[in-house]
Amino acid sequence: MHEGPVDSFSLEGLLPERPAPVPEAPHPLGNRDLLAFIQLGQNCASTIHDLNNSLMVVMGYLGLLQHSSSLTQEQQKDLSTIYEILSDCRRMTDRTLGMIHGEGMRFERVSILEILDRVIGKTGQRAEIRSKGIRIEREYDVRAAALEADAFQLERAISNLMNNALNAICESGKGDSLQVSTVSLADKIQIGIRDNGPGIPTEILPLMGQPFFTSRRSRGGSGLGLLIVDQIVKSHGGRLEFYNHPQGGAVFLVTLPLLEGKQEEPLQTEL
Repeated sequence: MHEGPVDSFSLEGLLPERPAPVPEAPHPLGNRDLLAFIQLGQNCASTIHDLNNSLMVVMGYLGLLQHSSSLTQEQQKDLSTIYEILSDCRRMTDRTLGMIHGEGMRFERVSILEILDRVIGKTGQRAEIRSKGIRIEREYDVRAAALEADAFQLERAISNLMNNALNAICESGKGDSLQVSTVSLADKIQIGIRDNGPGIPTEILPLMGQPFFTSRRSRGGSGLGLLIVDQIVKSHGGRLEFYNHPQGGAVFLVTLPLLEGKQEEPLQTEL
């Protein structure tokens, strides 16, 4: 995980020249952290098992409710959205239990743009997006970017980054837009996620990504989200970088290796 640049790449209008790197903090994993991770893993395995069972029950009742003839079309749509989100949660618990039992990543040929569109579509369902009038903008310069990836895990990583950006906007009351952009770099693709919120406080930049560090402890932050994102990205042969944009807000960059890409005209839309 990197807090500053490693090359001179910039996305015009979205990702300008990055500032100098922030000095890296000491290695985060000491003996206490290692023991905490072991205990956390044991607790998580038990919790995930119980959560999986509860999800099955909730989804069963929701499935019955969806067949009610008294529901309006709008209510049916909302229930379908809820069911889809619960299905994602169920897949996550299944995959996590599988990894606990030794299963690895499930790599296949995927389109990063389809993954981004799915995440944007789901993120756009957050209540704060509608109530606060937050815009999510897309600008893709590659229409058919093929990766060898675990689509579910990659979607999970991008979703974490987007939700972190939206949390910064919503909790600070500053900012009203999130930009998601891609650019082709020869045999790589770079995904930029930028918000126009308050940015990352300089004093915590070197601490970001360390196990259990969070500036959102009182609001439910676990201090593991960015660490998980970094691990997922690295498992795909990629890298994660983050820094503050000179014009305000934070930028997160994910660079991943491409199988092949087909250049098309840039596309920009809003949700």
